[in-house]
Amino acid sequence: MLSLLCTVQVVTAKPALEDIQARLTPGTTISGHFEQRKHLPELPFPLVSTGTFRFSESAGLQWHTQAPIASELHIDRQKMVQVQDGQEVLTLNMSENPALAAVSQILFAVLSQDWETLSQHFAIQAAIDERQWNLQLSPKQAALSSFLQSIALQGNENLREISLREKAGDQTDITFSQVKNY
Repeated sequence: MLSLLCTVQVVTAKPALEDIQARLTPGTTISGHFEQRKHLPELPFPLVSTGTFRFSESAGLQWHTQAPIASELHIDRQKMVQVQDGQEVLTLNMSENPALAAVSQILFAVLSQDWETLSQHFAIQAAIDERQWNLQLSPKQAALSSFLQSIALQGNENLREISLREKAGDQTDITFSQVKNY
């Protein structure tokens, strides 16, 4: 009886992505709160950080970590800037860092639901039910698969969770809350 009420539909990528896109709250900017848990094989507990974020394709990503240490990370298509205590502590130009540029492109594609870009870089498996959707992304290219095992995305009307599994055994889990689209 329970299986009839909680039917999960596993579908091919293109129809699933169209279904997910129809469920998502429209908007060009997304903001909210995050909790990030970084699991390292060497540590018995995850490293946890919390804060707020704001993303738009035109302005990029502003990631404001509030705990355990206040810092800001600004990523756009040209550069990544890290700010601590109001001081710029690191600037990396995408043109000089192809790996960072690739990771940034994927991050932007995830946050903007750019399924076409994600499909170019990943094999996508989807599972959908009435309440939520889940995507499993496996790298297609050797350059990505050399450090990234998979990306899992979960959401409902908004992206709610991202899980990055790295080849070295590290895992980063990000949970979004109080998400607003406008």
